[in-house]
Amino acid sequence: MSSHTLPDIIARLYAKIPEAISSSSSDGLLPGSLSFGSASTTIILVIVTSTLVVYRSSLKHRLRDVSVHLSDGTVRKLLPQRRTSYWFVDHERLDPAKSFSTISSTAGSETSKQRTLRRRMSAIGRFALRSQTKRNPCIITFFVASSNPRGQKGMGRKELEELWSSRVMEKHERFHSRISSEDDRYFEVIDKEEAQQITEVAHPTTYRTELQERIEQCLTSDLEVDEMLWEGQVSTGPLGSSGAISNEQIRKHLLMETCDTETVKLFRVHHAIADGVSMGVVLADASDEADELDGLVMAEVDKRRRRNEQRSILERATRWILMVVLFYIVGGIKAVLLQAWRMFHSVNPFDSIIAESKTPAGKRTVAWRTIASVDEIKKIAKSISKKTTINDVSVFLVTAAIKRQLAWHYGQMGVDRQTTSIPSHINICVPVHLLGGMLVDPTTGKRVPVGNKIGAFVAAIPTAENDANHPAAGRVKKCSAALTEQKTTPAPLIAWAAARFFSDYAPLRIAKYAMKNTNGQSAAVVSNVKGLPFKTHWNGRRNEVLCAFLPLPPGIPIGCVIQSYGGEVSFSIDADKRAVPDAGQFADWMLYEYERLKQETGI
Repeated sequence: MSSHTLPDIIARLYAKIPEAISSSSSDGLLPGSLSFGSASTTIILVIVTSTLVVYRSSLKHRLRDVSVHLSDGTVRKLLPQRRTSYWFVDHERLDPAKSFSTISSTAGSETSKQRTLRRRMSAIGRFALRSQTKRNPCIITFFVASSNPRGQKGMGRKELEELWSSRVMEKHERFHSRISSEDDRYFEVIDKEEAQQITEVAHPTTYRTELQERIEQCLTSDLEVDEMLWEGQVSTGPLGSSGAISNEQIRKHLLMETCDTETVKLFRVHHAIADGVSMGVVLADASDEADELDGLVMAEVDKRRRRNEQRSILERATRWILMVVLFYIVGGIKAVLLQAWRMFHSVNPFDSIIAESKTPAGKRTVAWRTIASVDEIKKIAKSISKKTTINDVSVFLVTAAIKRQLAWHYGQMGVDRQTTSIPSHINICVPVHLLGGMLVDPTTGKRVPVGNKIGAFVAAIPTAENDANHPAAGRVKKCSAALTEQKTTPAPLIAWAAARFFSDYAPLRIAKYAMKNTNGQSAAVVSNVKGLPFKTHWNGRRNEVLCAFLPLPPGIPIGCVIQSYGGEVSFSIDADKRAVPDAGQFADWMLYEYERLKQETGI
């Protein structure tokens, strides 16, 4: 064939159809009739099948021969994938003044044209993009605080750009992409130099206050997604001056003996790029210990695979049947009914408070604290029940703090509102990673790209009328039971499928409405992110703190991220200021409940 284009292939093949149909008239069939089993039908089916086969082979050939020539001189091959998501756009339709990755191909006449490489956005990523508002953009914010040994200069903008480009952008294409201005279903790959959005700023001098203000600004300021999807700041100053590394951590780890300065790298990334698990992978790849961390992940994958292979065929078949019948069918019906009940019969206790607040909409308040070591919290959880997890304890702490926050509001509203009772149950939204917290395909054991592979469920957490008469350990057990009830249903998968439907097919107004009204009247969203098992380094400087802040979903006033790093568990609070006027006070209430729980269990 002289040409490999799909129109030419189809034209040549289907030119034979009239001749085939004519020859089949000897079978006693009317010309052009389609009767299953007839010679004409057989020939047509063969032609159509051949068309698909040839098209697929041609597509693989084209992708195999296509390479991206970037402005820095590097050449990247484009390899076929199981689900093809390459799209090519003429540069003539776009702004010629802007820099694009150019495509050169050995297939036919494509060598004479410049193209822009597009990637299809994930359903959750597009849902986040479409459901955000001007006052509430869907942006993940996080900071990495490192200590600098005496005599060693802190990391500057140029050094951070080089590290981010070689370790993150090289591996993760989405960090040098932007949303297509013509079709927001796609990313457009751009040059890495154009995608760099790091600036060097003055270091915060007021302990925590100034850094908190910067984080709040990052969470509420919109990003021009058709130009950039992330940006970062870097600053260096005296150790402990910003509050990113707390005074308690400095004393505990004796940092003053070896270090005198700190460097804070503050990033904000649009949720369209990645979820929390994916961002953990990105931070691991950015570290000096990337290969070691990757080895630990693959070892865990092999462990899970071997455990599954040890099961007998009968055991696997039984598990599969139970999974289909109990989990997907019975559990699916249960999940849908519970979600519908909470949507129409539950009430978010903060709705009336927000309606009466005089604080302008869009204001945020943030805080972060360290709770304890991973081992200590695990001991407390297992002392309550063998099935209790760190996530159960975390949700309990947030719920207990919400109860105290509501009591504070009712007190501020006056005597006539003192009779208002705390709800017997508070709905909490819990995101769930659909790949088990690792970016590895469970069927093939291979890495998958960063993205948004998450669902969520809503659990009704019971609250006690009088905390003094209800031990914290007993309330944790009830919280664990409520969460377990939802874990036995495919609610996260249903949520993911619903988000995909609304992002791909629903009008923008409907997508925004769905995001706000399908949260089950949740008062908070609590995300548990398993972090890196040991402290990592960027160019030899140890990262003492990694801390991320959750973007608030529409209609939910409180976001909490529970995260582990280097054997310690910490949390962050991002809250609507109308619901939580002081996130620091809210965080202290969580710590108070933890200390009470610790005393009761005797750990």
